[in-house]
Amino acid sequence: MLTLFESDREALAFLGLITTETSPDLLEKYCTYCWTGEELRAELGISKTVQARLYIKDVDLSWGEPMFCPVVVARYVFNLLKKRGRNETLQDFAAQVVALNRSARVAVTAKAKRASGSVVIPQDALDILRRQSAEYNVPMTRLIANALHIAAKVYAKKGFFIPNTKGEPDDKDDKSQ
Repeated sequence: MLTLFESDREALAFLGLITTETSPDLLEKYCTYCWTGEELRAELGISKTVQARLYIKDVDLSWGEPMFCPVVVARYVFNLLKKRGRNETLQDFAAQVVALNRSARVAVTAKAKRASGSVVIPQDALDILRRQSAEYNVPMTRLIANALHIAAKVYAKKGFFIPNTKGEPDDKDDKSQ
């Protein structure tokens, strides 16, 4: 008959996998590498994102796919949450991971949109182009080449900076480059 350390029993109970009435056969099963990734997520009630964030390295790869040992997973999760010093459950941790992942994804998407190169010329810049067109008697189409530069200056005045996509110095008056 298998006996578990008290800390392992505490970790399994923390995750809700055992109670005081849990049979010894089930305890013995928890000491083998018997969970696939899907079973791990189903038993713990977590998503793939949270599982990836747990960084569980102790796996058995002999079956072709990673197999997890419930006792090792429970011990790792219990120690991780205890080290964080907060009184939180695995579900609290999972919610925080999902929220952080979502905010990071939103930030990456916003950065990709800014760097995509499809810059919309703001109304202020179009007004400047119309004024230049009337002042110098030049058709608007000839001034469109300057539109990105003008838009960059207008955005810079408002605190937004468009990256220089041509690889040229940002300021042509700067002689040091």
